[in-house]
Amino acid sequence: MRHMIHRPMLPCFLAVLCCLLCHCSVRYSGEVPPSDAWLQTPAGKMLQEVLTPNSGVDAIKGLGRIKMWQDGQLSTFRALWIGRQPDQFRLEVLADTGQPLISFASDGRRFYLLSYSDNRLYNRKASENGLKRIISIDMTVADLLNLLSGRLPIQQGGDVRFDEGGDAGPALIVEGKACRCIETVFLDASRGTVRAFERRERNGKLLFRAIFEKSGETDGFQMPVSMTIYDDDGAKIQIAVERCWVNPVLTEDQFILDAS
Repeated sequence: MRHMIHRPMLPCFLAVLCCLLCHCSVRYSGEVPPSDAWLQTPAGKMLQEVLTPNSGVDAIKGLGRIKMWQDGQLSTFRALWIGRQPDQFRLEVLADTGQPLISFASDGRRFYLLSYSDNRLYNRKASENGLKRIISIDMTVADLLNLLSGRLPIQQGGDVRFDEGGDAGPALIVEGKACRCIETVFLDASRGTVRAFERRERNGKLLFRAIFEKSGETDGFQMPVSMTIYDDDGAKIQIAVERCWVNPVLTEDQFILDAS
């Protein structure tokens, strides 16, 4: 069956989601705008220019195909997602008929999981919006929402510098304090377009890298059309966006699931 999680993989995928609700472990969540101190340097001003274009994207709705590699297993499915800043998100795994198979949501306070095959609902308090146990990549709901919104999930930090980058091309490097990590924004040769974004621990371990392979204009914003996110441990997710809506009207109850 195309464009959905293969039937043998569906119980495994559901089990992984249930584990997420029982074990939340992330260090930091949410996008924090650069402090005024960053703006005092040329690199800080350049970073601010990079962060500004899609700062007006406060909500999104998307439809597309997702491929996800976890522990050597590939899951392929069609999905519909909605999100609202800073950390409200909902993902529907769809059957070929368009009917939802599984819904995952976070309203910023709780995680929810609804399995439509047996009408079972799971929910748990979410003190941190971690996605590591759902996609095996150490990122947050806010990180993913920002990336799908064409925004960079720069965390609150200290210093930013510009690096010509050599073979890797020009890059802005942000050394955060709150999250104890180093974030790199890879730019194209003209320094006007972001090619990729990554977050590493200070020991060099890659937490995740997001590569923006293709983008397109929607309502005056450059939105991602094709994107790949991966880490050093072999986990990878590819997102192909078929349709995108910018700043749709979304309500709080859309991020709260129930089994009724």
